[in-house]
Amino acid sequence: MVRPTLDEMTKYITADLEYAAEHMVETQSEVGRYTADYARFCLMRHYLCEGAHMDGYYQKAYNIYHQFTALTRFSPQVRILTWTSSR
Repeated sequence: MVRPTLDEMTKYITADLEYAAEHMVETQSEVGRYTADYARFCLMRHYLCEGAHMDGYYQKAYNIYHQFTALTRFSPQVRILTWTSSR
């Protein structure tokens, strides 16, 4: 068995996370189950960690970040209101 190169492994992980982000459900009725947003978050972190040696990965992470911040459920104001109102 031959050990994969760093680029090969990075591409494999990227493909797996992209598939998860596209095919997972957006919401879950059970607590603790993964959602598409969690897969996108993992993909964004992967892009950030591997951006030093993979072309375009930093930009992809930036794009995903802006997708999250564009959603009202992830805006800082909603998080603050939710946190303070639950106390």
